Amino acid sequence: MSMNFKPALCPSCGGKMQVPDEANTIKCMYCGVEVFVKEAIQLAGRVKEYTQATTIEKIIEPPKPYDFDAARTKVITILLVWGVMAFVVGLCIGGSALIYTMIGYAVVVAIILTLNVTNTNKLKKSIAENEKKEVTPQIEITGYEGQCPYCDTSIKLKANVLGDNCPACQKRIVLRDSKFYSVDTPVGGLDRKG
Repeated sequence: MSMNFKPALCPSCGGKMQVPDEANTIKCMYCGVEVFVKEAIQLAGRVKEYTQATTIEKIIEPPKPYDFDAARTKVITILLVWGVMAFVVGLCIGGSALIYTMIGYAVVVAIILTLNVTNTNKLKKSIAENEKKEVTPQIEITGYEGQCPYCDTSIKLKANVLGDNCPACQKRIVLRDSKFYSVDTPVGGLDRKG
């Protein structure tokens, strides 16, 4: 009677083997661990060297242009409040103090409005130049998602993580070239001796 051999993987080291399907256990030729034949055959049938991972992206919108009208409204509101307060203080003090207070207020308003108009014109010119340049939203890769090469569970890894354990089967997964690699089945099999 001839023995039937089936492809298998060692659950301990990931070594690729051919095992007789009638046997119960066999020693791994790579790491020497006693392996259950049925388990090793099942492992070979479902573990992939890698699965494709897709990127999880976040779009970063360019900053919105400066709102000149809102800024102008805010400055005018502040000036009006100061003016009313100066007028009330002048009335309380009375006489010539009201005139000096109003003159001082007028000078402050003139200076602030001049600075506001000058800065507004500079900002408008700068923004007009920037708007001529085409601004496109930036795309940031925040992570990767795909399936576990061991158990096909859906998994996600953050972009700054090179590997992690699968939350379902707890086996190690490594992210490389937008693929989830199983650590137990190195690409091209296991070429170790000993």
